[in-house]
Amino acid sequence: MNKYIGLLVIFVLLTVMCSCSLTNGTANTETHTSSTESVILNERQKRILKENGLSDNYNDLPDAQRKSIVAIEEMLQYAEKKYAAEFAYAGYIPAGPLEKQQLRAYPVSGYMATDTFTITQTPDGYEDDYIAVASRTLLAEYIADSISELCPQITVKVIAEITDISLEAIPKEYAEFDGNAAAIVKVFVDGGSCTDQDFAMLQSKLESYMTAHQLTGLVQLLRLKEGTLPYLHEFNYTQYLSDSYCDLRVNIPIK
Repeated sequence: MNKYIGLLVIFVLLTVMCSCSLTNGTANTETHTSSTESVILNERQKRILKENGLSDNYNDLPDAQRKSIVAIEEMLQYAEKKYAAEFAYAGYIPAGPLEKQQLRAYPVSGYMATDTFTITQTPDGYEDDYIAVASRTLLAEYIADSISELCPQITVKVIAEITDISLEAIPKEYAEFDGNAAAIVKVFVDGGSCTDQDFAMLQSKLESYMTAHQLTGLVQLLRLKEGTLPYLHEFNYTQYLSDSYCDLRVNIPIK
């Protein structure tokens, strides 16, 4: 829960930054409409402005705000065209001396707390990390299913955060991850199904399996006290990382 509270705080800060930057920031002017031209804002742009306490009339906005709201829409349209999905605004940082122009967005079919990704302006256009965010659930299922085959007597729940991925699209099969993804993986084990000996066996088998399949990163094995696992899910798992719930843990780096 703490992680997602932290994420929500970040998004609020980004929104505040957007509001401030719309007043004082500098946005890239090469691809944006000149402030002397009239622009008709769409409903999404008007909603973003209103949510940030700003006027939804383009002509009422200072020049920096005009450039920012146009840039936000351009970046959302970039992602929607690329992935054939609809996205919503989560936060914006204008280009500055020390940072690139960035937009935080998430699919309208998902959740801002867990599905937010970053679109960044580069000299060659835009780039994003949507595939890493959108693929994390499938990777978690891949590892959970593999554990079921390796140690069928052990009950687990897996949370995965992809830190690097070389795929151009969301995988349709588990095997597409092999050699193409690095992640931080938390494997929560039901203490009622796992003795100390079982835990050591799982550690050994999972390390060998992920190494063989070139699934790099860090695996954290955490055994929860019996009866705890059913209450854990993607939105609250951070509260179960403490010793109050976890009685055995080990980190496994996979290179």
